[in-house]
Amino acid sequence: MALIHEFEVIEKNSDINFVDESVNSVLISDDLILYITDSLYWIETYWNGNMNKKKNGLSYYGYTKIEGENLEKLKHILDAWIELFNVAPDCVALKGNFLLDEDKYEKNYFKKTDLLDQLGALRNICVYAMDNNMSILHNGI
Repeated sequence: MALIHEFEVIEKNSDINFVDESVNSVLISDDLILYITDSLYWIETYWNGNMNKKKNGLSYYGYTKIEGENLEKLKHILDAWIELFNVAPDCVALKGNFLLDEDKYEKNYFKKTDLLDQLGALRNICVYAMDNNMSILHNGI
């Protein structure tokens, strides 16, 4: 099975630290997260339960809580990626990790519809969390 990142809407003051795959959870491909990760550093988050210190982006191996105005920022970032991928061809090749042994970057292939579905689902739970004064929990790989 490919590596995935899980996102779920949780109560704002919840101490839950693991996504329970539910109706309000979304699974995003690790390859897609890695591709858009630079833009995710624009949001301030809390990593691994440390609610006293904000960090930027997502905790790759741990868990991350996104709340408040940063949900709005995340929604705007997702809107921009969705708009960009809307003009992509039906089969999208995204640059992946550098393969040292082969001296080249890997190519990760996606169906355009899969990219749009994943990003759209994450955008939708952002809107739900904002509308209901909730947070989003992210579990890394």
